[in-house]
Amino acid sequence: MPDDPLEKQRLYYAQIAASYDSAFAFDPEDEYFIACSLLTGLASHYQFRTLLDVGCGTGRAIGYLSRSSPMLEILGVEPVKEMRDAAVAAGIPAAQILPGD
Repeated sequence: MPDDPLEKQRLYYAQIAASYDSAFAFDPEDEYFIACSLLTGLASHYQFRTLLDVGCGTGRAIGYLSRSSPMLEILGVEPVKEMRDAAVAAGIPAAQILPGD
């Protein structure tokens, strides 16, 4: 186990990437779903054209927002390769999720 807290966190997410979405379900009653719904409304009201999702993980928000706001151009940034891979496996275009922190 690495000593650096940042490396510990990245290792944790690398290890759970494949099961992340099933472990943290996207339930219409949870705060994540509510936040995405509110963001959809704000994006529409303020006529956002672009959105940057920093720490996009498996791309759940990108997928939700892409479906609910198809005119919105969304780009995600995620430092953990395994999380980016899980997003691509879930149907998020690889070009939409960049490595970075």
